Amino acid sequence: MLLFTFSLCDQMLRPILVALIGMFFAGITAMIAKLGMKHASGDVALEWINSLAFRQVPELKLLTKNDLLFLFLSGFTPFISWLFYYRAMKEGSVRIVFRYRQGE
Repeated sequence: MLLFTFSLCDQMLRPILVALIGMFFAGITAMIAKLGMKHASGDVALEWINSLAFRQVPELKLLTKNDLLFLFLSGFTPFISWLFYYRAMKEGSVRIVFRYRQGE
């Protein structure tokens, strides 16, 4: 009986833990993006692929390799966040997972 109770508790806590990990990645996205915009304006950082393709923005040369790395990571972390969110949705109650996803 105790083993069943622990297993049930484990099944309830796992989706919450996965949702909290997803919330963490969603939260650090803005901080990583801010690090990527250290040497350029937000417009250039947002449209750096278009700027590269059309060679229109001279400010793009101000971006360092670290800036580009952080900008790439700021685009990648929402993917990780949603990956954990959907995993938590699959494993747990939508009502509980949504509450943790929203940071309540």
